[in-house]
Amino acid sequence: MSVTLTDKAISKIKALYTQDPSLAGKPFRISAKDGGCSDCSYDFKFEEAVSAADEKQEFDGFKVVIDPESNKLISGSLVDYKDESGAEGFSVQSPHVKKSCGC
Repeated sequence: MSVTLTDKAISKIKALYTQDPSLAGKPFRISAKDGGCSDCSYDFKFEEAVSAADEKQEFDGFKVVIDPESNKLISGSLVDYKDESGAEGFSVQSPHVKKSCGC
């Protein structure tokens, strides 16, 4: 797996672990599927279930997991966390996306 998390994304994920102790030990799952206005839609969640086929990557004390199908769409991407002008959330800059929009 070759995703990169920005310092802001790492900080936000670590803050979520701190805010909710029930997340302790759960990996952060990133998934993607074809479709949406920018070729892909993404989902981010903490999840206990990890498959042997999942790609796993360690970041500053926590694991990120990506299923094989999502990894085809996400590999080489930069995951960031944005909190600007009322818009807050994780974003993915993927080299595989052919078009984008402002939503």
